[in-house]
Amino acid sequence: ALEALETPPVCEAADVAGALERARELVRIDQRLEWVEAGGWCHPSAADTCAHFRLTGAEANGLTVDEMERNHGVDMNAMNRDLVRALNSGGNGVVVTAAARDDAATYFGAPEVCVRVSLVGAEECGVLGDEWWDRVRTACTT
Repeated sequence: ALEALETPPVCEAADVAGALERARELVRIDQRLEWVEAGGWCHPSAADTCAHFRLTGAEANGLTVDEMERNHGVDMNAMNRDLVRALNSGGNGVVVTAAARDDAATYFGAPEVCVRVSLVGAEECGVLGDEWWDRVRTACTT
């Protein structure tokens, strides 16, 4: 039983790549969210197997992230840490983390924080279901 917990599921690269593309599309269609490309700031295995995004609300409000931070004092990092807590408290076995980028900073000078969720080991080995993404949308609203 312990071995099953320690051994990650084996996923085909195409399954994970498809799940990553699906996650990118689901984030793209929600104007409150922003997709974060996993670059040099991200561990290679997380870059290949995790979705990274941020709650900003900028596009939905007709503003840029910089305008929201600079002119309105919005702390994007606090919003995203709150989103991580909300998603983790919802159960369903999907754990998300707050990932700090060392290549991007907020207006306030802190490393930019984004939400990271693994696409490996989720429903059908890499595809987080619609129900989970509905939870993301709900958590972004509350």
